[in-house]
Amino acid sequence: MKGFTPLELESTLNRALELSRALGDNSAVIRSLWGLFALHVVRGNVGLARRQAEQAMNLTGEDTGLLTDVHQALGGVDLTEGKLAAAAEHFAVTNRLYSQHRHRRVLFGSDVGVFSLAWGAHGQWLQGHIEEARRQVMQADTIAAELGHPFTQMQAAAYRSISYQFEGDLDASWANAEDTVAGCKRHNIAYYHEWGVIVGGWVMGQRGDVSGGIARIKSGLDALQRQDAALRLPYYLALLAESQLLAGQEGAARAALDGAQAVAHQNSDLWYLPELYRLRGLVDPSHAEAHFRRALTLAQEQGALSLALRATTSLAALLQANDRAHEAPALLLPVHNAFPARLVTPDLIRARALLQTLP
Repeated sequence: MKGFTPLELESTLNRALELSRALGDNSAVIRSLWGLFALHVVRGNVGLARRQAEQAMNLTGEDTGLLTDVHQALGGVDLTEGKLAAAAEHFAVTNRLYSQHRHRRVLFGSDVGVFSLAWGAHGQWLQGHIEEARRQVMQADTIAAELGHPFTQMQAAAYRSISYQFEGDLDASWANAEDTVAGCKRHNIAYYHEWGVIVGGWVMGQRGDVSGGIARIKSGLDALQRQDAALRLPYYLALLAESQLLAGQEGAARAALDGAQAVAHQNSDLWYLPELYRLRGLVDPSHAEAHFRRALTLAQEQGALSLALRATTSLAALLQANDRAHEAPALLLPVHNAFPARLVTPDLIRARALLQTLP
């Protein structure tokens, strides 16, 4: 009802941790640390959240149920910091243990298997594993439906709305955003409600209601700020900047990106940083090439193939516009060809259309 971050939750979890340690109850210590991890990662205290997850890992031993939770936590902080390969390894361990031992229990509100599959799907998409991301999204949805647990179902829907937003699937991202908003209202679930508000606002802008979309995104951002929930703020601000660009509000978009980049570095919330630089290239045409190249370098360093595709497509289009089209194929082709030829997404459609016009 109050999200992951209330002060009374923090004091309660700290007291639980103190008592657990006094009793020498490692299981209770680990569960308390996991709760504190969730609280601090949502606040944007990513470094502190990592330390708590690592403390839990050092205590876990052979308890497969607790290992499932702790690997999920470490996967989450790795993904947030842009360490995509490491994140994928942790999520894979969680998914394997969950499947093998059927640890389908609710810890602090959500089912860890659904949580891992849904969050891990974002990392799979970033790495360019689009079909695997889609498979995990559907698997999370199936398990959530089987459980019939409202919070888990709304969590899965919220993550799903972002997965479809990544792909640029307006109908699916809108449907899941609206399902998230309606379901969270029905069950009095905070935090994920705001995800649906923000993603739905982005879709409104893409569909032509730019002013309405911007207002909706801002309302979601305001609600998250009231909850002291800063995780993914760079991503949400990027959606706002995209919408402001559509409205011709270049100054506002620049300010949103300034804020996004500052938060990304301050909180180590770095996974969407390549896209922030690409969008900055659209806002600042006089330095666009430098921004696009920076976006590409960061995406390659993180192993974020999907964001590398966007950066190279923007860079190739700029080179073509500046009578340097001959330089573009060497940049765009290797990134494009890293995706399966059968795969169709809006990003790949744009890249393929551009390649047809290049020498």
